[in-house]
Amino acid sequence: MTETVFTNSHAIKLFSKGEIRRFSFGGNTLQQLRDEIQNLVKPSREFVAKYEDDEGDFVTIETDSELAYAFELVGSRPLLLKIVIKANNLESMVEGIAASAPREIGNLTLNKKPWKEFKKAKMEKFQFKEARHQWKQEMKAAKKGMKEEKSRYGVRFVKHVTAEDGFEFAPSTPFVKTWRFRNEGTTAWPENSVLLHVGKKCDQLGATTDSVLLQRTVLPEEEIDVSVPMVSPSDGGTYTGFWKLADPSGRKFGPRVRVQIRVVDSSSSSSEEETSYGDMLTQLESMGFTNKALNLRLLMRTNGNLDKVVRKLLKRQQKMSGTKKP
Repeated sequence: MTETVFTNSHAIKLFSKGEIRRFSFGGNTLQQLRDEIQNLVKPSREFVAKYEDDEGDFVTIETDSELAYAFELVGSRPLLLKIVIKANNLESMVEGIAASAPREIGNLTLNKKPWKEFKKAKMEKFQFKEARHQWKQEMKAAKKGMKEEKSRYGVRFVKHVTAEDGFEFAPSTPFVKTWRFRNEGTTAWPENSVLLHVGKKCDQLGATTDSVLLQRTVLPEEEIDVSVPMVSPSDGGTYTGFWKLADPSGRKFGPRVRVQIRVVDSSSSSSEEETSYGDMLTQLESMGFTNKALNLRLLMRTNGNLDKVVRKLLKRQQKMSGTKKP
């Protein structure tokens, strides 16, 4: 908003955007006044001038006679003006309606065209809101349908059948990774479902394909083992890959499962530690704990406490199988 103050000698003090401009207005028409303001302020859009009358209301000046009456009304006092920038076409339309509408409803000379234009603009806005609301409802229903379709295929990861997390391999060693899944939904998994490699930055670990076809239809409450042939990398380190079930269209369902292995050069193996815990390692293997690298790591961490290692291994098995202690 810009304020302009007129004195009785037509001196003008213009306030605009934190700047004060003062000039002498020698004209007597509204267009001359607008040209002066335009040259000084350079407003970016159309504007209207409004003056404060003796009742404290701001009245729009749209004609030369209204400008002359404004100077006559204030006499020797400064004339306070507000320069109002029009925000958009809708505001301009509303101003036009207010100016053209008669004071008496019964006046037959009522100009209906501005009202029609205003009603048209309101209708277009209403139609836009309705279309947007309908689109949101359709998207919400579509997402709900996809979620319900997805939830029908209940999946529980049962356990790692081979190559448990942290299993150690020598470099460039072929192996088969196998996961066990269970259908805990009410619907059979779609025919030709696959186990799909996911994650662009994750390791595929030498798998020759990024998807493995399930060999059969899995009915509710049935379990299935899914295997992927892999090869350990040639460099030492820890490697992780992620896989997930998907229907024939590629839509994924169920939890994401992983394969995580360590590649260790045989020349750098801890032979001294294996010798120290040789008997314990043999006992653990006889109990069914065949991951020698994991057994050795736990024995070293517990300073050879066999009971603690057995409890940790049992807890690990229960966690991976999804069962709890009785």
